[in-house]
Amino acid sequence: MFRAINRRQFIQTSLLASASIGVSAISASASNKENNVEAIVIGSGFGGAVAALRLAQAGIETIVLDRGRRYC
Repeated sequence: MFRAINRRQFIQTSLLASASIGVSAISASASNKENNVEAIVIGSGFGGAVAALRLAQAGIETIVLDRGRRYC
């Protein structure tokens, strides 16, 4: 009924479970924040970064959304 696992498999499974809990906690805390901004730039590639820079230089409150890692 139960398959025997070794120490390495146990640690790998535990780390994966811990990481998934941490990611869901970060997502939940990020979604509860209110951001009232004038402009939203999707993506921080070359075009998105330049667009966000120009908007900020014009005094427009801007937020950049990107699919990459969380830097804050």
